Amino acid sequence: MHYRLWALGVAFALALASSCHDEVGGSGTAPPTTTTGGSGGAADAGSDAGADAPADALPPAKPTGNLVVWRLHLGDPSEDPDSPPAEQLGMDLDGKDSKITSPDHCTLYPGAKPSDVKLDGEDGIDNSLARNIVPLVKGPAPTFATDVNKAIWPDGGTTLLFRTSLPELLRDGYVQTYIYRTLALPAPPPLLDGSDVFPIDQACLLGACGAGGAGPDGGSALSLDDALFHDPAAALAGDVLAIELPRLRLRLTAGDYPLAMTIRHARIEMTLSDDRSRALQGTIAGVVPIEEALRDVQTMLLHSPLKVPCGSSVVDDAIEKAQDIHYDKDKDIISNDAGEDCNAISVGIGFEAVAALYGEPQPDPNPLASCPGPEPVEPCDD
Repeated sequence: MHYRLWALGVAFALALASSCHDEVGGSGTAPPTTTTGGSGGAADAGSDAGADAPADALPPAKPTGNLVVWRLHLGDPSEDPDSPPAEQLGMDLDGKDSKITSPDHCTLYPGAKPSDVKLDGEDGIDNSLARNIVPLVKGPAPTFATDVNKAIWPDGGTTLLFRTSLPELLRDGYVQTYIYRTLALPAPPPLLDGSDVFPIDQACLLGACGAGGAGPDGGSALSLDDALFHDPAAALAGDVLAIELPRLRLRLTAGDYPLAMTIRHARIEMTLSDDRSRALQGTIAGVVPIEEALRDVQTMLLHSPLKVPCGSSVVDDAIEKAQDIHYDKDKDIISNDAGEDCNAISVGIGFEAVAALYGEPQPDPNPLASCPGPEPVEPCDD
């Protein structure tokens, strides 16, 4: 049983760092304190970090039109005091504020506890990842959140980059937004001042699938405008930017355990600083269908030091008990009605981002080969 919980915890709670098809990082040194949010362009990069910035705050950052995620919050304030608790982290994905006794709810997996997966957080927040998966990791990996973040800062591992070219004076409107997975920085740690140049994983680009991204002359035929993850009309209301995507592929790395996952019906919100050089109170929310969750956990175990072969069901039961919501993949609709089976796991992840620059698209030197599942892995999804 101990092995089962350990594998499950390290398996799914790890599923968070950025990738178009894979990753976002983490592991150990205390990060600098943050204050507010930001903006920018391609390689160029100080601005006011905020009047209320503490003495040990991040350095001033120059807006660049881009924002790179440098810190993640997993709903565990006991380890990360800046993280909201699980009940306050995420979004109301199904439009309901479910209670343990609510009759209008999808049918739980046999053996699942209503108090674990049926009871919503504040204002109907759905976040089974933070409430049920992350706690499983805490016994065998008490510094899990620290490890996840260390992989990004100071180690300079893979993360997410938002390219918005957001005008500093714009307060309301719609913004073309592209999201990429970055590859590791050649010379970490990141300075977090707007000058860091992150190479882009070419698998985040449509032209890279199956073609290696090379044109007839051997040169790059890839365009950053052909991003797999793209919202042509992300909504800006004051300082809050809201992004909607059919899916977002992430990978979380903590030590030797990488877990990629696809968040369906992805919703991203962040509060920007006045000069658009930073983002605070960021949230990534959505659902992971159970068949994809099982496949991705098996892939993580395959690539971990355990080398568990694909097809193992060592953690299947525990993961299936974390299903708390219904998702129609064909229609990209989340619901939670009586008579439906709970078939997905809700996700809520907090983040902070800072201005950065992007470099040329490059192939991932360490791609993560995926285990097979009930459905084939989508193009560029590992």
